[in-house]
Amino acid sequence: MKSIESIFIENEIDYSPLSRKEGFSIHHDWLELFAWKVKEQTGKYTINGYVWEAYWSRLMSSLTGDDGMNEYRSKDSEDYYVIYENGETVFDCSGATWPNLFRLEAIVVPKSKTWSMVFSHEETVHYVEPET
Repeated sequence: MKSIESIFIENEIDYSPLSRKEGFSIHHDWLELFAWKVKEQTGKYTINGYVWEAYWSRLMSSLTGDDGMNEYRSKDSEDYYVIYENGETVFDCSGATWPNLFRLEAIVVPKSKTWSMVFSHEETVHYVEPET
């Protein structure tokens, strides 16, 4: 399995890891925007320790599979963050294409925070928008 950083290099994506403190803040902001319903219903932001399971179990809505990937690929490029599922590492990124992080525990979110793509090791993909 490829690492996130090797995917960045292959796709000519400029990236830099953020400090743990800054990464934690970005991850927490993402959770509050995209996973608040999970916390409201379960008391925590994850299900079985994973954010993606909230979408996979349909606790929160998402476009999945080809529909999700097509929506993701259709988005205009902009600067973005890549967050490891557990929030331990966050990268500040820019590039002409969105990375395909299939089979990795990762979240892609543009800095505009208008949508996000959640990838899982279970080979699921979830295109999501903030729920109100």
